[in-house]
Amino acid sequence: VLSLFEEENIKPSKLTYHLVLSGHLRNRDLAKARACLDQMQDAGFPMDGDTHAVIAKAYRSLGEDATVKSGALNALPTFGNGPATHLLNSLIQLALDSEDYRSVLRYLRYLDERYIGDAYDVVGAATIPVGGEDRFILPKAPLTLTPDAATFTILIDHFSNRQRIPLALKMVQNAISSGVQPDQPLAAAVVRAYCTARDLDSALSVVAAMTCDSRTALRILESLGLKQVQHST
Repeated sequence: VLSLFEEENIKPSKLTYHLVLSGHLRNRDLAKARACLDQMQDAGFPMDGDTHAVIAKAYRSLGEDATVKSGALNALPTFGNGPATHLLNSLIQLALDSEDYRSVLRYLRYLDERYIGDAYDVVGAATIPVGGEDRFILPKAPLTLTPDAATFTILIDHFSNRQRIPLALKMVQNAISSGVQPDQPLAAAVVRAYCTARDLDSALSVVAAMTCDSRTALRILESLGLKQVQHST
C-alpha cells in the first residue's frame, strides 16, 4: 500500500501509516508491522498514544489465538520498550478477561519485578495449587520491560474489582515509586481503588502526589464526576 503512495508521489499521512499498521497486525504479519513503524518514524511521524492504541486494539481484536500470542511475545524485543509494553498490556488484559491466569503470570515475567513482583506473587499463589508445580518454574523472560501507566491501570482495576484492596493500593504505591507519568485512566483507577476502600481523602492525596499539584489533582477528580471533593488552598 505504501509503495502505491510512493509511485503516485503522494506523501502518506500518519493516519495512513496507522491503517497499514493495523492491517499488518490483524494479518499476523509482525515483520511488516515493524517495517511500517520504521517507515512511519523515518517519514517524521514519531510513535504516540494513538499509535500505541492502534497496536493494542489490533491485538485485542485477535482474541485467543495462541499463535498470535506466541508470535507477539517473540516480537517484543523488536518493538522497543514503549510499544512493547503497550503490546504486553494488551496481552495481559486479554488473559485477565478470559481468567487465563497462567498466561498472566507468563506476561508479568516480562515486567520489572520491583514494581510488579507483588502482583506476580499473588496471582501465582492463587493460580498454582498447593503441592502443585512451582510457579517460579516459568522461564525467565528474555527482556525486562518498564510498566507504564496503562499497566498499573489494568492491575489496579483488576484487583479492585476482585476486592483485593490492599494489593490494589500497593499497585498505586508502586506506580508512584516507578515515576510513571500519570494519565486520566490511571487517576481514575486510583480513585476507584480508594473509593472502594472508602478513603476519598487518600484518593485526592495520591493523585496530587502523582501530578505534583493538588489543584491539578482536584480537576482530575472533578472530571471523573467527583464534584464534592473539598480541599484547602
